[in-house]
Amino acid sequence: MATEERGLMERIGDLSLLMRLLQQHVSDAEVADLSDRQILILETLSRSDGQLETVEIGSTIGHPSKSALSAVVSDLENVKGLVETRRSEEDHRKRVVKLTKKGWQTLKLRQQQGLKTYAPLAEVVRKAEGDPNTRKVFGRVLDEAVNAIDQRLQKLKNQRPPQS
Repeated sequence: MATEERGLMERIGDLSLLMRLLQQHVSDAEVADLSDRQILILETLSRSDGQLETVEIGSTIGHPSKSALSAVVSDLENVKGLVETRRSEEDHRKRVVKLTKKGWQTLKLRQQQGLKTYAPLAEVVRKAEGDPNTRKVFGRVLDEAVNAIDQRLQKLKNQRPPQS
């Protein structure tokens, strides 16, 4: 890896760490107490009308095992009250996970706190000197990055053997 590229990768890593730390500082205690996997599950559910089968969740977030996923979902349900589970009507061997009202409220709160987290970054982009189209260029770069990461995730998801 070229020195310039490694420097860019290190800066992206630094930014990622600082954004996560800032997120922890601006988060409500209940939201801050959620693990990355719990947040991934809640956000995955929110993008799927609030409910999915556990197999679909595992496939989407790349969970290593059914038992690990089951433990996280169980904690979200029994300890935090953010999801509820039931047997699938189509296939009683499968479980469906659904966001509760409290789960939706927690995600909304997290989203509001996320705006606080990203405010310093947005401010830097607004104040950027030089090219008057900096925001437009930055937006285009972000769009391309999101698309590239999404494509990579889809490829990884398709390579992973299905969980039974």
